[in-house]
Amino acid sequence: MINEYLNLDVKLFGCEDKADGMHFSVQIEYSPVGEQKDAEKVVLSSALSNRLVALERRELDGDKPAMTAVGMEIAQLLFPANGRDYLKNSLSKLAGNQGLRIRIKCASIELDRVPWEFAYIDRGLENSGGAAGNRGYLVLDSRISLVRYELCSQLMEATQRNQEKKRLVAVLCEPEDRRNPKNPLKIDDELSNLVEALKDVRNITVDRCSPATRGQLQELLLDGADVFHFAGHGALRRNAGNGTSAAFLLLQRGDGSSDEWEVDDIALRLASKGIQLAVLGACQSAETDGRNSWAGIAPSLVRAGIPAVIGMQYTVFDQSAVAFSKMLYLCWSKFPTIDEAMAEARGAIANLGARTGRDFATPVLYLRLRDRGPGPGPGPGPGPGPGPGPGPGPVLAAIAELYDYKQVHEALHSARTRGFNLIQLRKDEFPNGTTVREFTMHARDLRKTLQDVQRIRAQKRCDDDMLQVIEEEFSGALETLDEALKVRVQEKLEDALAGLDTLLTAHPARVDACMALLAKRLDLDALLGPLRGGGLAGAAVDDQMAAMIQSAAEMLHLGEKLRSSAALHNLCQNVDTKLAMIRKTAVAQRFNEIRRHWKPMSASLSKILDDWEPVSREAFRLHSEQLGNGVAANDERTAGSVFDEFCDDFDYGFFTVDTDFKTLCGEMNTRAIQSVSNLPAEDRPH
Repeated sequence: MINEYLNLDVKLFGCEDKADGMHFSVQIEYSPVGEQKDAEKVVLSSALSNRLVALERRELDGDKPAMTAVGMEIAQLLFPANGRDYLKNSLSKLAGNQGLRIRIKCASIELDRVPWEFAYIDRGLENSGGAAGNRGYLVLDSRISLVRYELCSQLMEATQRNQEKKRLVAVLCEPEDRRNPKNPLKIDDELSNLVEALKDVRNITVDRCSPATRGQLQELLLDGADVFHFAGHGALRRNAGNGTSAAFLLLQRGDGSSDEWEVDDIALRLASKGIQLAVLGACQSAETDGRNSWAGIAPSLVRAGIPAVIGMQYTVFDQSAVAFSKMLYLCWSKFPTIDEAMAEARGAIANLGARTGRDFATPVLYLRLRDRGPGPGPGPGPGPGPGPGPGPGPVLAAIAELYDYKQVHEALHSARTRGFNLIQLRKDEFPNGTTVREFTMHARDLRKTLQDVQRIRAQKRCDDDMLQVIEEEFSGALETLDEALKVRVQEKLEDALAGLDTLLTAHPARVDACMALLAKRLDLDALLGPLRGGGLAGAAVDDQMAAMIQSAAEMLHLGEKLRSSAALHNLCQNVDTKLAMIRKTAVAQRFNEIRRHWKPMSASLSKILDDWEPVSREAFRLHSEQLGNGVAANDERTAGSVFDEFCDDFDYGFFTVDTDFKTLCGEMNTRAIQSVSNLPAEDRPH
């Protein structure tokens, strides 16, 4: 059994279509043996794209050498020359009870549609006399977990269910208006396969949602559940104007017609009921919309709060589906990680023999790594202050405090991007149509965010005066919102939105300043001194001590990245605050506000651009220059025409910066806990 997975992060970005194929960059962001300084350029050729189509159509199922060759080409894209060295060296570092989790971070949906799970690397694992061996496929190595990793900044975590018996809720449907009479989904076969797969798994029960309506699903989930199993149609719509997308699962209405339920909304409902795993089953006759029809759906579920989501990037044979589901759910109910359950489930398909072809690599695991709780350390402290004193105890307290600020920042960000923005978009329709009912649901979500802030305040690690102001302003705005929904008065709604807007504009910047200051002043030497060998009470220089020293070096490196990321995040937050004030200005007065704020904004932008994501840097630089030229020439028309594009570019880039910074905060907190646990008892802070 694998007790621990070490992470190796592969970032795929800079996707660009050219005549000879898709060009993009690959970089090892993190691994047990360090990170790659320079990215490598690769090309997914048109010829390989054609072979991937053949793979999907099962034209390679009977040609093992051809399928292996495709796997080698995919592996060459995922792990080119230098990256492959990081992979091999990382594998060599594993202890007997450790595995390697390869986390793939795709910067675009085009790259997410590539079937990376077919990557094949001949590592001399089989003495096959030159014949291709299955163990060359990374996903068939029981010590390797290959996942699509989603960076998530939401505060919400799924509710934990502690019942010994797991509950699976199955939603299987095909609305009447989406049914192809010549090729309908085999819903009954899917249900039969699921029941067959679980008939011998004693600690999992199956409840079908029938009819597959929102109301029926809500009623079925009142007692909570652990697994959400969906078979049917999904939809992904991209907005050509701003590049955003919206993902939907198709349920049905009472009359049998389709009901598009936005994935972010349904995931919020699922996570609050304890769902830990969502499985998106592909019926054998289901038609796909290009490779990996779930490429937009599964990540959306993960980002909205479901810890793990499995989708099928191609259709699979019935026998493969049964073998996979049976082993997956059996192992998931027994093993500590979904990674090992996936490995065993893939192996169950491979055990069926060559007749199942590519099915073993068809499942895709999307993972939302959940941060551990705040780290240990002494209780209340008055905000950032002058920095921690000597010794590991105060440093751990500062890291835990940083983690709490991160949680508050995420809560406020989540409140704006969800409840507040969703109400703001339809405020002019209030109180007509469905706005009262929908705004009531959004208000409930906002109140949950307030409860999160209150819970964090109770930890008494952050600046209590600041959190008290946030809590009071939040409570007041929600009381006004509740009153507006009760009396259905437009003016009251405007008052509530004004209060929320002020709260969600001003306070994230204050929280960010606290985070940046703490990150800058972290004295990691005080925490890591014992781990570097000086304070290990009587420890011999053995493998365990070497591992501790390596851990200390990695944490110091992470600390430097955190400080750099904090400085960048602080600059971006300052620009974001100014843009928020400009956006609230009437259109007729907007140019005057742009001119007033442009000088300090441009000074920050000149520092930001060098560290901006390469994929969006040039467009942002161009729009920044155009906006600056318009301001310099006092040309309102030019500035007005480019301002919205400038804001869109900035929002996209700041989202990445914000996500990376918060991920580093969470990783630092986890590393601190791990570092202290590695110390001998006598050297741990008390």
